Amino acid sequence: MMENVLWISIALMLISCIISEKYKIRKIIGSIGWGIFSIHWAHHTIEFAAEYDINAILAATFVIFCLNISYTIMKEYLTNKSYVHKSLEVTKMTTSIVAVSSLFYFPFEKIDLLYTGLITIVTKHTIDLLELLNTTVTPNIWYLITVNDLTVRIILGCTGIEGIALFMGLITAVKIPPKRFLIAFLSSIPVIYALNLVRNVFIILAFEGQWFGYHSFWIAHDFLGKIGSGIALFLIAFIVLNIIPELLDLVQGLWNLNINQINNIKLKFKGR
Repeated sequence: MMENVLWISIALMLISCIISEKYKIRKIIGSIGWGIFSIHWAHHTIEFAAEYDINAILAATFVIFCLNISYTIMKEYLTNKSYVHKSLEVTKMTTSIVAVSSLFYFPFEKIDLLYTGLITIVTKHTIDLLELLNTTVTPNIWYLITVNDLTVRIILGCTGIEGIALFMGLITAVKIPPKRFLIAFLSSIPVIYALNLVRNVFIILAFEGQWFGYHSFWIAHDFLGKIGSGIALFLIAFIVLNIIPELLDLVQGLWNLNINQINNIKLKFKGR
């Protein structure tokens, strides 16, 4: 049931981006798509909260964000005025980013063939890199890597698909010349994939060699690995924003949109 909700929301958002701007119905379709997307994240909020997972806060925040975008798009339809910041139609670009990013990520999470295929490829490339460093890898099943009797499992989170999907959404959201698009693509997508392989190798070698003692895997994976990934994504984002400065205008436009909505809510409560 919830998978259908997800696919319907993504489809509606994509359709709203594809339909010509002269057809106002695209606003209704986009607004409904965002509204349904909020249901998907509300479901995850409940799941995370039941497990006392801090991600429940992030999911709940995104629910509010989805509802705000849905409301804004419907308001644009009713008033026949789009929310524009520095010549950018903010809601349309945001819808495009989320729709494209979702289209690149969720199929790998939900479709078994793509899920196993991606993990198999990343596992093989990680093993290739380990062997390039003269590390002996013991043969194992498709998602496991064994070095010196210590085994690490490669999951979807080890593939870098989240970062790849996000940047695919970002670099396709703005209409830019092919040259700039190619530079932005090469500066992000292959770099994220390569750095993710390096991260996998670092974690495996740290675990196998017990570089940090008993807690080597935790320190390498949950601490150093995540910090390293965060820094890498920040630097890649910095490069992409310099190639596509229009994205900075989008960020500012989104910020203003949400701040204005918060201020409007405050004024309504004060008026009561």
